[in-house]
Amino acid sequence: MKMSNETDKIFPAFVKMQAALGNASKSKQGHGYKYAELSECIDTAKPVLESNGLAVSQMIGQCEQGTTLCTMLVHESGQWMYSEFVMEKSVLQGAAGKNPAQCMGSSITYMRRYAYAALLGMAQADDDAATVGKSYENSQQPRRQPQNQPHQQAPQQEQAQAQQAETITQQQAQTLRNAAFLANVSDADICKRAHIQSLEQMPLTLLPKVMDWLNKQARDNQAHQAA
Repeated sequence: MKMSNETDKIFPAFVKMQAALGNASKSKQGHGYKYAELSECIDTAKPVLESNGLAVSQMIGQCEQGTTLCTMLVHESGQWMYSEFVMEKSVLQGAAGKNPAQCMGSSITYMRRYAYAALLGMAQADDDAATVGKSYENSQQPRRQPQNQPHQQAPQQEQAQAQQAETITQQQAQTLRNAAFLANVSDADICKRAHIQSLEQMPLTLLPKVMDWLNKQARDNQAHQAA
C-alpha cells in the first residue's frame, strides 16, 4: 500500500468514516452460498464516504506479470492512499457460453469487490439487521448506576465513564491494523502502548491519539526512506 506524503486529513476522515460504516448485506445467492455484490458494497459505503469527504476509485492496468487492479481512496484535500496487486488469471471451468472476455469481466468484478471491501474495512453481513454498527448498539444500551452510590452522578461524569468503557468496533480495529502496517508497527506494540491485551479492547477515547501516533510513525518512515 502507498499513500500521499501528507496524511493528516485523510486519516481522521477515514476513522470517522469507519465508525459510521455499516456492513454490506449478503443479498446475492450463487455458487452454493450467499454474498454481497459489488454494487451492494458501493451503495452501502458511498453516503458515508461522501459525508467525510472521501471517495474510492478502481482502475485496471497492465504490468509484466499480468493484469493489475488499483484501488485508491482519495480525500477532498488531495491526500490519498491506494493498494495495487496483480490479479490471478481467470480460467474457464465448465462455464458454457462464456467467452474469455466474459470470464475476465467476471474476474475483475470479483476482485474489485474484495479489494473495495478490504480497503474500507467493510464486512459482509448475513442480513440487514447485522448492518447496525457496534458503536450504535453501544450508544443505545442503558447505563447502570453503581449500587453503592446514593446520589446520581453528574451527566458529564456519567458520559465520560460511558465513553471510556466503550471499545472500538471491528472495522476500527482493522483501520488500526492498516495504519500499523504502513507505520511498520506491530499489534503488540500498540497494545503495550495502550495497556490492553488486543486491539479490539482499545477504548474509543484512545483511538484518535493512537492514530495520530501511527500517522507520525508512517511519515517518519517515509522521510527516512526518501533520505
